[in-house]
Amino acid sequence: MATFQPDLVIGPLELGTVVTSVLFGCAIIQAYVYYSKFTADRWIIKAMVATMIALEAAHLACLADSLWVMTITTYGYPGKLVVLPYSGDLLIIFSAIISCCVQVFFIYRLYKLSGSTVLPLICLGMSAVFTIPGFIIAAAACRMTSVVQFEIEQFRAITTSLVAGAACDVMITTVLTYHLVKIRKSSFVQTTAKSMDLLILYTIETGLAPSVFALVTVACFLTMSQNYIWIGTYVVLANVYANSLLAALNSRSVFRNRSPDEHIELGSRLSRSHTSSMPKLKEAIIINVTQSVICENDGDDQQRGARPSGQPVVV
Repeated sequence: MATFQPDLVIGPLELGTVVTSVLFGCAIIQAYVYYSKFTADRWIIKAMVATMIALEAAHLACLADSLWVMTITTYGYPGKLVVLPYSGDLLIIFSAIISCCVQVFFIYRLYKLSGSTVLPLICLGMSAVFTIPGFIIAAAACRMTSVVQFEIEQFRAITTSLVAGAACDVMITTVLTYHLVKIRKSSFVQTTAKSMDLLILYTIETGLAPSVFALVTVACFLTMSQNYIWIGTYVVLANVYANSLLAALNSRSVFRNRSPDEHIELGSRLSRSHTSSMPKLKEAIIINVTQSVICENDGDDQQRGARPSGQPVVV
């Protein structure tokens, strides 16, 4: 960076801090909703949510400290901004851990839904390629003397990590959606089809945000690596992952709260028309009954109210 441009150096980090703070607040609310509604969940899921919030808090603390150092401590010394603070190096580690945990969760859902191990193992491999270089990059960042030089030296590692993460997110979302659509096509009950439509929509929504942010980060790094814009999108990515995980867990409440006389419409609307989707017995059922009446006298049939053979009986 020949001349100091605060809008391209400090600006992305400030904007990323603001967006991350908002997303962290959303994660706290979602965690509260989860613990309030899903008390019967297994302890490992509850522990995962608590761990995710703790990692998010540490991630935000590192981001806030980095912003403090860059805007307050080094104020008036723009030359010092060519190196990220040590808290920024820790930020890379927390981002890698959060992203890996969320990807593993969705890979597990993919395994349970598909019943196959091939695609989940491929996604798991891409997640490892995304996560492991993050620790290597963080270790190298502690020794950096210039961000520009660091990006040149770690270009392959950063590119490989970001591309693998984006590819993993896209594959998980695509394959999950494919299997849900496949199940939906085999459903002949209208209410089940409606529920599957909503589940497909939630899957796309929760998987689309991380995929888009990952792709944007890759694009910014490959086209604008000379500034901090890609770093601004990268620091937001971890919070997008965490919120997608919590949103996926809390979306189950829509299905849990269904009552016997309502079904879920596409778009999260509840309609009091569940009974309309089930077969209704509005018309009388006509049964042909052959009835034989034994009478002592031939003329007593009408007095006994016997019906001729084959007379339909309305039930």
